Amino acid sequence: MSEPEHPGSATKQGRTHAARAPDEHIIPVVMTYLPRHGMRMRVSVDHFVDASDADADGMHDWHYEYDVYRFSRGWRSFVARAYTDEPGKVAFLSCEVKVFGFYRHRLLRSADLRSSLFGAAVAHLRGLGMISFDRLTKANGYVSIDDIDLGDATE
Repeated sequence: MSEPEHPGSATKQGRTHAARAPDEHIIPVVMTYLPRHGMRMRVSVDHFVDASDADADGMHDWHYEYDVYRFSRGWRSFVARAYTDEPGKVAFLSCEVKVFGFYRHRLLRSADLRSSLFGAAVAHLRGLGMISFDRLTKANGYVSIDDIDLGDATE
């Protein structure tokens, strides 16, 4: 993949599918992103549709459609999910840390919220129109990430 020519530019690879079957992985997109402060990170977006079989009228008992974002730099990645029926809202699900060639998954910690990678991820998501940020916790499920936790993350 070629490198972007200018800070803030991105290169993309992807494919689309006309039919959207249940559990089908729809649109993979990979791009290299350069935030204003010069930190490079890799952003990948995968679109998923998960639905029950359609009945005779074409209706589903359940239907979930969402994008999974992965923001990576070096040995660490943050994973977030945004449902298409909740525009502007995204939830950070986990942190992936590469240890001896294997990835360990864990929930985000307070220190992660202060990292430059997390700030760049939030700035990227804000640039996509996201305004509400949650994170998954063990004790309380999904909790809002307060503006103070997000700092001045802007694109």
